[in-house]
Amino acid sequence: MMKKIIALFLTLGLLTACASNDAPPAPQDMSFKDQAPIALAVSDFQIVQDYKSPMAAPNVEHMFAISPAKAVESWVKDRLSAKGGQFLARVVIRDASVKETELPYTKGWRGWFSTEEAARYDGSLSVMIEIVRPDGYVEAYVSAKSTQSRTVLENASQSDKDRVWYDLTRALANDIDRELSKQISANFGPILMTRGPATM
Repeated sequence: MMKKIIALFLTLGLLTACASNDAPPAPQDMSFKDQAPIALAVSDFQIVQDYKSPMAAPNVEHMFAISPAKAVESWVKDRLSAKGGQFLARVVIRDASVKETELPYTKGWRGWFSTEEAARYDGSLSVMIEIVRPDGYVEAYVSAKSTQSRTVLENASQSDKDRVWYDLTRALANDIDRELSKQISANFGPILMTRGPATM
């Protein structure tokens, strides 16, 4: 009887491993080209990384294929268009952190009968865009912030984690995109030349 039980657990373990390995890999890039670019009367865009990752636990954003900060860089490239003018648009990344928190779950033989959440990832992304005159004066600015959380199961493979991390980063970036689009329309006045329809 004991041999049958052990065999059953081994079979379940193999099935779990196979299911985990079948998870599709996370994308290796992040694009925003499905939306029309926002045209601004500026000479160029300058990205300033105010946030410096500690590169150590509990932070994990440095382990992402596409970190929140990299997502912002892609957003600037795909969504903003410089049409010329005396102003400079400065994009300041004020926060782009993701922290891992281990969650309590049932261990030992009791845990064999369930699959529980083992870790939570809390992401925070904060971005400001400043319109800067040649003399350094900030003519106008807009800002947006997003927080998102995701969890992974105790049997999650690295591929599973990569997918969760990508989804977390994408959700943060989409929030920033929606909010900055609205703020730019409301606050940039003559600096705003043309833009695509706002996402809802």
